[in-house]
Amino acid sequence: MSKLCVIAIKKRISFSAKYPGSTHDSFIWSNSDLRRRFLAGEFGDSYLLGDSGYSLEPYIMTPIHEPQTQAERSYNRSHIQTRLVVEQTFGVLKSRFRCLHTSGGSLQYAPDKCAKIVIACLLPHNYCLDQRLPLHDDMLVN
Repeated sequence: MSKLCVIAIKKRISFSAKYPGSTHDSFIWSNSDLRRRFLAGEFGDSYLLGDSGYSLEPYIMTPIHEPQTQAERSYNRSHIQTRLVVEQTFGVLKSRFRCLHTSGGSLQYAPDKCAKIVIACLLPHNYCLDQRLPLHDDMLVN
């Protein structure tokens, strides 16, 4: 079984599909090339948003567990709103590649084949972003 870990950066998607499905996202992250690039300072003062399953690192902002102050509650609200960009990125990906949208979130193939299908969508998606190819309004799905 294969697990796909996806990270959206400015709507460009970094991914890895080399770990079993039971592998926790934080383990995949801790062994990723992208993390090594962050550790090397390649992204300067940039940050990533992670859910509560990720350890707090200098460049990963996670929600505050049981916020006590108004500032902490405001931070968590902002965190949630910002993470919506990631969800919108997946919406764009599903709009561009309808096989992902019509699957209802569940491709009916063996896990290894599903990972290959998603990668086959991610590579041209990232290319389209690099080339600034527009996503036409008639392609957008909800």
